[in-house]
Amino acid sequence: MSTQQNEITVNQTPNDILLSNSNISENQARGALIGTFSVPGANSGSVFTYSLVSGDGGADNNLFTISNNQLRSNSIFDYEAQKTRSIRVRVTDQNGLFYEKTLTINVTNIVESLIQATPINDFFVSADAPDTQLNLKTYFDDPRTTGKIARFQLANSTLGNGEINVVLFDQVGSGAPLTVQNFQTYIDQGRYTNTIIHRSIPSFIVQGGGYSTENFPPLTDIPSNPPVVNEFSPLRSNTRGTIAMAKIPATDSQGNPIPGGGPNSATNEWFFNLNNNSSNLDNQNGGFTAFGQVLSVNDLATMDAIASVTTYNAGSSFPNLPLINYVSGQSVSANNLVRFSSISVSQQPDLTFSITNNTNPLVVNARLEGQQLILDYQPGQIGNADITLRATNLFGEFVEDTFRVTTSSLPNLSIQDKTIREGNNGTKNLTFTVTLSQVSTQPVSVNFATATPTGHTATPSNIATPTNSADYTTSQGTLTIPAGQLTGQINVPIIGDTLDENSETFVVNLSNPVGAVLSNNQAVGTIEQDDTPTNPLVLTGGTVQIAYVAYYGRPGDPGGLAFWNQVFGSQQVVFGSPGFETLANSFGTGSEADRLYGALNNREKVRKVYNLAFNRDPEQGGWDFWTGLLDRNQVTPVNFALAVALGASNGNKPGDNQDLTVIRNKIASADLISNAIDTPLERQATSGPSNEVFGRNWLAPFGDTSASLYAAEMALASFVNNTSL
Repeated sequence: MSTQQNEITVNQTPNDILLSNSNISENQARGALIGTFSVPGANSGSVFTYSLVSGDGGADNNLFTISNNQLRSNSIFDYEAQKTRSIRVRVTDQNGLFYEKTLTINVTNIVESLIQATPINDFFVSADAPDTQLNLKTYFDDPRTTGKIARFQLANSTLGNGEINVVLFDQVGSGAPLTVQNFQTYIDQGRYTNTIIHRSIPSFIVQGGGYSTENFPPLTDIPSNPPVVNEFSPLRSNTRGTIAMAKIPATDSQGNPIPGGGPNSATNEWFFNLNNNSSNLDNQNGGFTAFGQVLSVNDLATMDAIASVTTYNAGSSFPNLPLINYVSGQSVSANNLVRFSSISVSQQPDLTFSITNNTNPLVVNARLEGQQLILDYQPGQIGNADITLRATNLFGEFVEDTFRVTTSSLPNLSIQDKTIREGNNGTKNLTFTVTLSQVSTQPVSVNFATATPTGHTATPSNIATPTNSADYTTSQGTLTIPAGQLTGQINVPIIGDTLDENSETFVVNLSNPVGAVLSNNQAVGTIEQDDTPTNPLVLTGGTVQIAYVAYYGRPGDPGGLAFWNQVFGSQQVVFGSPGFETLANSFGTGSEADRLYGALNNREKVRKVYNLAFNRDPEQGGWDFWTGLLDRNQVTPVNFALAVALGASNGNKPGDNQDLTVIRNKIASADLISNAIDTPLERQATSGPSNEVFGRNWLAPFGDTSASLYAAEMALASFVNNTSL
């Protein structure tokens, strides 16, 4: 007898879901494959379908899609915005049994280059067109630096690699230009020669810039210049390898104010961040200003080598002093100290460029000449070439941009930039010329439209408001150049006004050409202001009248002006420079300063300066800010007055303060008086306290307008006559 055994397969509910990969890098395009789903221990022949379902853990379902058994992205993820995403997935077998599971998808960080890139437009040119030359610096920029590198040369060259190179973040905007200027001033003055690392805290910082061995022993305090304004930005965080300025705390451990302490107390001391200290140093005392970053791994190695030097407690001033090859009980020599024999600054290009691809060099030969890209169109060749450029910064970070060059047998069509003076009222046309490279036997047409994209400032009529008046009339249409002609014109009406404002720009874009190819599809229209100039004031030899008007509120006497103009010559006098400090000390300690400001408290001093310079009280925020700095002795009255004057600007809208106009008119009126003092009797009469009062009374009414020469001469003659009686 035989026995037949039948195998019965029992269908079981799926009890788990596996995903082959649960990570996705940030910035990937939509539709990127993340991973594939599977069910562990599934029977052979089982068929499963996967779907996203609502429920606990499904908050981010809409950011993903499932295709068959593949999980794909349905969004572009940003690691800095959110590091994880949650989805709820259901697996269903062929019999309708299902299982659900919550899965976490991790967004991984991509180290992003900080290089800013403006895409290069595609080129459409006729065959045999002349070469095109592009300045690549107008398309690419590292916004932190202009290419300044500080070299910290160690006296002991065996310590690490013997030097640390630091890229300085000196560019206006994303950098810390005032802090870098302050740092470089100490270098230029020779104060950092033989400076030492006097404080080393493991896994935290190494600090220097406070002491030197110039007259060792003992260590010498490095003389400090006035403190620099805090330029902390979260865009320049205190991460590993950055250099930042040391500061004095605002309060002590008991909460009592520390004289001279606070966010704006940095002078000469700096430190290197050994680790990422952003959670700490970015959030105390106004944030510590990172103004540079070590250049390479070799420089990091030297920084770490310094940090590994054994530290000793050398007294209250040096509780964490690193000493090289020191034997306890012996005297400390200069060679035991971690000493920089020199710190210097050099200038290099902040970006270098390379051509990484040219798909058709028979059409166009692309080459680099420094920071210029040359497109050399090959004779008689028609076709396309895709060119890829790479811009690399000093840290080796890079970005690439690809654009297409198309050569054609059709003529080129281009439009040129134009400039016009604004006018005070009415409208007048700014005429743009559109030009063909050669005469066509057929009419050529092209669409045009005005616009104010990012980076341009002119207000078009279609978005103007009562407080933001129009600068030009929005224009668009089609330009047709008749057969046999080379050029056509596009007119854009410019609207005049009397507002004191900076020059403004807009663009005219060309598109959809018929019968030609666009070699240049955009022109910039510049509306030059023709009211009071709005360039900021600059203090040099020849413009010292600024200081007399800003601080004393009067015209400078000819002797004083001649002296300071000779001292400064053609150099620009900037905050913290020796010339600036000499001027500030002279103005701030004289008897006239005591007569004018001696009886005033700091709040009254701020008000006095604003009224002398701008004929108005300060805004509340500025009033509080400057009073606070004066109260904490972080700025002197004359430094404050000069800073306010040199930073004067005009508002762009009706009703805004016009500080730059007011002080310019006062300076122009003061110059008239100063230049008119040209006889011994006039010089004698205009010396002493009575002249101070006369000068301030003379300048007080001027601001909206300036004085005439006749009025100045009459006022001076009257004063001299009355003084001589």
